[in-house]
Amino acid sequence: MKKSLLALAALAALSLVFVSCGGGDDPAESPNVTPAGGDTPTEVVVFDPATVESVSAGEIVDVEGTKYWKVTVDSYNTSIKITEVDCAGMSKVKAIAYGEVANDNAKLVVKLADSSYGDVALPEFSPIAGEPSDISVDFKGDARKIAVIQPFVQSTADWSALSNVVVYIGKIVATK
Repeated sequence: MKKSLLALAALAALSLVFVSCGGGDDPAESPNVTPAGGDTPTEVVVFDPATVESVSAGEIVDVEGTKYWKVTVDSYNTSIKITEVDCAGMSKVKAIAYGEVANDNAKLVVKLADSSYGDVALPEFSPIAGEPSDISVDFKGDARKIAVIQPFVQSTADWSALSNVVVYIGKIVATK
């Protein structure tokens, strides 16, 4: 009887881990989308504000039904650490972002970095749009592990980093 209860408890625990890590039949519930019959995901979610309760800088907000990380950037000093995401096998990063105010003389960079702040990918939104826009960029080099998201705004006149600019960062995914 004890062995049966232990086996049942172990099975329940494994099922919980499988579901919480994106297992299951519904691709909409899976953070990593795997093609039918394939072993390699076609998309890896790096950051999804819809699944984040709080952040160390800024806040998670809802804008017309879509969640964003809203933050006021402070030069190069604004970042959040995330649970490291391994994007092995992926070649591009897609990101959605915008500024609270459109600015033709500045660009928004959403630096995706490894745990030591080394560049992994640098989606750039230039000029800064006043409404959501998306971009897809290649990874830089061979690095594929993302642990930090560091948005910053640069002047396109002298390349200096700007402060006190409100930006919104949406969902970020790595793709094949």
